[in-house]
Amino acid sequence: MPISNWALSSSLPPNWRRHVHIWSTASLCTIRNGAAPAASRHGVNCASNCHSFLTRVFWHLGHPDEALHHSEQAIAIAWDVSHPFSQGVALSWTTALHQLRGETERTQERAEELLAFATEEVFPFLAAQAMVFRGWALVELGQGDKGLAQLRAGLAAYRATGAELESSHWLGLLADACLETGQAEEGLRTIAEALGHVAQTGIVYYEAELHRLEGELRLRLDPRDEQRAEASFRRALDIARVQEAKSWELRAATSLARLWGEQGRRTAAYGLLAPVYGWFTEGLDTADLKDANTLLGELS
Repeated sequence: MPISNWALSSSLPPNWRRHVHIWSTASLCTIRNGAAPAASRHGVNCASNCHSFLTRVFWHLGHPDEALHHSEQAIAIAWDVSHPFSQGVALSWTTALHQLRGETERTQERAEELLAFATEEVFPFLAAQAMVFRGWALVELGQGDKGLAQLRAGLAAYRATGAELESSHWLGLLADACLETGQAEEGLRTIAEALGHVAQTGIVYYEAELHRLEGELRLRLDPRDEQRAEASFRRALDIARVQEAKSWELRAATSLARLWGEQGRRTAAYGLLAPVYGWFTEGLDTADLKDANTLLGELS
């Protein structure tokens, strides 16, 4: 059963806890004052948005199934109050969660739904996000050129709205797509741009993954560039641990353990990855955890 926001917030790391308190308070205001007035005052239904926010928090903290529960709650509340922008925001966060969970087909389905909805309701900000997610999914499904074009178009459309908040995230997805399609040089340029955005804005929630992708791209460009790739993986691991972001820690540990395994350092690789994987108690059927479990089997 899902844990209540208030009970769970006391166990969260400080850098996440204060945000959960803020959004839980907004949710309580919604309950007290009624969903529709809250939506009209704040532009989005507070209860739905609270659950949407918690999808990202719980995924980062290593609870992918709890995150999925909150995404379902966000969708249900937004549709219950029939508030279009709340519906669009809930769809966007849900699409993002499916992408983080590595659910390619579900990401595509939700992105298509979001794009159609945002186009009909004239929400260009949300339509741009849908294009980014749709592009990522297309690349993963083997439609590299079409997917990359959609990703680039989505990023351009996002910036055309004046938004920059999540640019490092969208650039990270573009770099991931470049890795998937063998365009390592462009991928590394994209990572450099994304890390510049992180440094300029202080928006760090995607920073660990950017460094991990940098390491993977270096190896794709030159398999002999192991030293710099390892430095990138270690940097990703350090950032994830400071943020207590277990899902990013798992990805970074998997990348580093795979490199060590290929170097013949199998014992060290297993020793790095096994405790990180063993920490997880849910989401064992998600892509990242299945990948880590497979690698552990190869290293044992």
